[in-house]
Amino acid sequence: MNNDQRMIAVCGLECHKCDILQATDDSKIAQEVVDCFKKELYHEV
Repeated sequence: MNNDQRMIAVCGLECHKCDILQATDDSKIAQEVVDCFKKELYHEV
């Protein structure tokens, strides 16, 4: 995706930099997201 085609989600983040989006394809990032939810938000994932 070139600079003219970057997507920005409603959350305000650029999609290509989003850990939650990248977690769908990267198990290490997925585990980091899960750990964050458990530690910071006290949610069971």
